[in-house]
Amino acid sequence: MFNLIVAVISIALIAALAAASLFYGGDGFSKSSARAEAATLISQAQQVAGATALFRIDNAGASVSSTEPDCSTGTQSACAITRLVDGGYLQAKPVVPPQIVSKDPLALGWIRNWSISQDGDSVYVFLNEDNQNGICDEVERQGGAARTTVTGTLTAEDFGLDDGSLPPFRCADLDLGGGLVLTAFGARI
Repeated sequence: MFNLIVAVISIALIAALAAASLFYGGDGFSKSSARAEAATLISQAQQVAGATALFRIDNAGASVSSTEPDCSTGTQSACAITRLVDGGYLQAKPVVPPQIVSKDPLALGWIRNWSISQDGDSVYVFLNEDNQNGICDEVERQGGAARTTVTGTLTAEDFGLDDGSLPPFRCADLDLGGGLVLTAFGARI
């Protein structure tokens, strides 16, 4: 009977310690997650930017988004990423972890993947509504430009990344009207 009492007390203490660590240490865990997620986005954007630069060199300066077949129809330039993979500029399409990517409130398939802007000067992905603020704060801490609000398309100019003196990446809230705002992480190519 004594062993049973000791076992129950031990389990209760371990449960209490686990709950306390989640309650008091939860902020540290979420900050570490946001830091890792921001680093993932920055790294993947740099890979796409490098692949795009190589594509431009091999194709006399042509934009990966503006060459045939037309990438401006229906897929928000996701076919440009496919073109980089098919051409050997990327080993595979960058996969955005599901906890980072948008839940796709508009039911558009392309919103869950990396896209290249129509003019080929930026790469972007929409962020999950649940943790976008932590990721965007961390993007700024890791050297990105301050978060901004845009309307229209997501070119480097719209992101405010066309000025070479600014950091090459940032978060932007895309105001679609009617109270619908999507947050995207974008990088200059």
